[in-house]
Amino acid sequence: MKTLIVFLNKIDINKILYLQDKKDIYILNEILHIPISFYNWENNCYEEDKILDYVSKKLDNLSFEKIFLLTNLKLCNKMAQKQSKIEIINVDDENMVRKLIAST
Repeated sequence: MKTLIVFLNKIDINKILYLQDKKDIYILNEILHIPISFYNWENNCYEEDKILDYVSKKLDNLSFEKIFLLTNLKLCNKMAQKQSKIEIINVDDENMVRKLIAST
């Protein structure tokens, strides 16, 4: 499966660095910055739906079967993610990192 890994902010890439050696795994060499307007000041977290909409407009037309957005941002109301090719993975959540590894 042709997969793109995108960093939403600065994270410790050592957790996933070995993935770059796998076939059909591509790592975007730039950090995709999230606008501060997506921050929910009342709940001290980022709005996941706004992030997904924003990133979809930028990356959805790329020819990847799956796009993983890696972040350590605190997300509001973790949504049940739709069957979309774009998925947010929190690198501090070991279960989500295992899911990423298993799906590649």
